[in-house]
Amino acid sequence: MTERSDMQRFDWAQVRSYWETHGKLWRDAANARDVDALQNVCLPHEPLWLNEHIGRIQRLQFRRMLKRLPKPGPDARALDVGCGSGRWSALLSENGYRVTGIDLQESLVELNRRRYPHITFHCGPAQECPDRGPYDLINHVSVVQHLPFDQQDILIAGFRSMMKPGGCVLALEDVRSQGPHVFANTIAGWIGRFGRAGFECLTVRRYDYSLVRMGFYGAMGAAGRLRGSRSSEQLKPESFGHFDSPASAANPGGLLRRMRRGLLRCAVWGDDLVEPMLVRLNPSISSCHCAFIFRAK
Repeated sequence: MTERSDMQRFDWAQVRSYWETHGKLWRDAANARDVDALQNVCLPHEPLWLNEHIGRIQRLQFRRMLKRLPKPGPDARALDVGCGSGRWSALLSENGYRVTGIDLQESLVELNRRRYPHITFHCGPAQECPDRGPYDLINHVSVVQHLPFDQQDILIAGFRSMMKPGGCVLALEDVRSQGPHVFANTIAGWIGRFGRAGFECLTVRRYDYSLVRMGFYGAMGAAGRLRGSRSSEQLKPESFGHFDSPASAANPGGLLRRMRRGLLRCAVWGDDLVEPMLVRLNPSISSCHCAFIFRAK
């Protein structure tokens, strides 16, 4: 992915500080209905129902990719990088792995230790993981995309050093977005980074096509430009508000904002119907994210 020259990008110290602060903000605004902390690990600027949609399509693709991996042996180990709320750690444990999870956000690590006492969790950056394995499987979902490109190479090389011979990496990452703390690669870019670290790509599956939702955002941007009162930049997803806590739900904003949220919810319903079919067919059209299986050479 080509980096925009006019974009202010976080360095590694800023990225680390961002996520540590992010965890504290989420803890203070936590929604009791959000049992998997999706508003922390998916789209923190969006309402819970949209985050639940994102969680569903992630889980759909993650489960499909798990079926493509070799069946774990009795002592198989997995490392869940950027484990977040422990969703993938728990799923891997259910599938027979002895799991270690690591995340920068102390609040999530504390939550995971209470919810999943049979799983080991560490707080800190994955580049400094104290348990070096070796692992049969390393997974990360929307994690490495948040590291500056030089740190991505460091981490992926670290994966190779922690991997058992023939072990695999299961990765679900952004292939489109760029931002101050988002450093996506194209599909070819991800394959190249892992290839340089000693991995071969076994599987590529697109997901998060979000055709209806992206159409909605496009229409809102076009309407804003025609109206001339708001720029398309202001009508991006981030304009729909921060953590959807009970307090924010009680004060949803003006009529126009409520109308946009209603239309967005209709778009999400549409994607709930369309996305499973697209994930199954894996058409070679633009998607927001992609799933990969890489094997250590």
